[in-house]
Amino acid sequence: MPFTAAAVAAGGGGGAAAATGLTLGAKIAIAASIAGTAVSVIGQRQQSKAAEDAAKANAAALQVQAQQEEAVTKEEISRLETEKKRRTSRLRVLAANAGIDLVGTPLLQEEGIAGEIEEEKQFAGTAGRQRQFGLQSRAVGQKNVARNIRRASPFRTGATILTGVSRTAELRSSLA
Repeated sequence: MPFTAAAVAAGGGGGAAAATGLTLGAKIAIAASIAGTAVSVIGQRQQSKAAEDAAKANAAALQVQAQQEEAVTKEEISRLETEKKRRTSRLRVLAANAGIDLVGTPLLQEEGIAGEIEEEKQFAGTAGRQRQFGLQSRAVGQKNVARNIRRASPFRTGATILTGVSRTAELRSSLA
């Protein structure tokens, strides 16, 4: 005799033959209980798959954001480098037009500009890398969520089946 939820619910074997002696209403109730269990299992599996897919999509989106953050940081550092060159060039042109030799105070001024912008570059790079790292960490977390959902799904499905079998057996014994 096959071992199925219907066989267990019907008293341990043989399907319809084992369910003889039950009223038509009792048989319908048992069949509905079995069908309800099947629908619950299907729903549970679909819900788990949807949650896993959502976690994977979140991880992918966070990874894209991290890549965008890296690009923005590189662009900001490049912009600051260009600003440094522009400002120091302007200072040199002004000094040359005024006939000033770039020694002493004007040279210190140029070094000060370069130093300020270098600090801004360092800050922009550090802040950008921290944001990128945070996004990548969240992406890893979402990947772990997806993996855990996938691993837990068979256990939730099994629990749903066992609950359904138990309810069906209880129903059968109360209707007998």
